[in-house]
Amino acid sequence: MTRFSDYLADMQERGSKFLDRLGRGRRASAHVRTILGDSVVDTYNQAQVLRARGTGATAILVHDALLGDTDEPCETANGQTWSTAYAQTHLKQHPNCTREFTVLRHGDERELDRVE
Repeated sequence: MTRFSDYLADMQERGSKFLDRLGRGRRASAHVRTILGDSVVDTYNQAQVLRARGTGATAILVHDALLGDTDEPCETANGQTWSTAYAQTHLKQHPNCTREFTVLRHGDERELDRVE
């Protein structure tokens, strides 16, 4: 029976890496950082949506394309105002996304860019 430590040592000896969706090799530490970072983004943005709903707010301001994350969908989302329902289903755009939500106060009359 192979122990986990033997498996890990074998991976390191052979230089094995995790593969992303495009088949590119990644170090285990980079893979773990992506998973943890995505969990933080999901948790923070979900908390903002729940906070909005709890205070009666219906809109979320999106901050995106942060920290060098400059793909087109993130740049487009940056500065938009979304309904809480839309924000709930779009917590992040992709792995390593830096999207952050800010709750707009109840009664803020901004026009929504995205509604679901």
